[in-house]
Amino acid sequence: MSDQTSLALNRVNRVQRRLTSLRNTFTDEVYKTDDNLIPDTDAEYDLGSDDNQFANLYLSDNATVGGRLTVTGAAKFALVKTSETAQSYSNGDTVVATDLLDGIIVVDTSSVAVGVTTATAADIVGEISNASEGDVVKFLVVANGNNAVTVSGGEGVTVTNGNVAGKSSRVFYARLDVVLESDETITIY
Repeated sequence: MSDQTSLALNRVNRVQRRLTSLRNTFTDEVYKTDDNLIPDTDAEYDLGSDDNQFANLYLSDNATVGGRLTVTGAAKFALVKTSETAQSYSNGDTVVATDLLDGIIVVDTSSVAVGVTTATAADIVGEISNASEGDVVKFLVVANGNNAVTVSGGEGVTVTNGNVAGKSSRVFYARLDVVLESDETITIY
């Protein structure tokens, strides 16, 4: 056998051993059940790294992120968190932070025009895990009757135009301007 053939066979054998080692490591740490890949320990393993990233991620249906999601580059991204049931409010009510963050607020405008006030900026920021300045929360306000809704800001919250016409809905974007404790401010557009 020539030296080149011997070197080539050695390389092939090393690659095969490495693949076997990787396969064994993978199957020890991640297992397959009902066509799902499940790690053996919660929140332990990464998929890719800063230096070795996957090119694209294609998902069908839902994705759950249990922490902060960072999108970089020229990416276009929309994040909508919605609850399975909308929260209902009447005239003079304060929309609590958790309901605002759940995404859909229905206001009873069947008999009169209604004014609601958001939670304070401190309460809203306090409900957001790892809140950062510049983060944006999207929510929907629905006027379910003929009369309008006016959304006003609680302490530290500025609403640029809080009007929602009767029998309509409007998407609002709440930008976290300052998230420092005791200085929280939010602008809602």
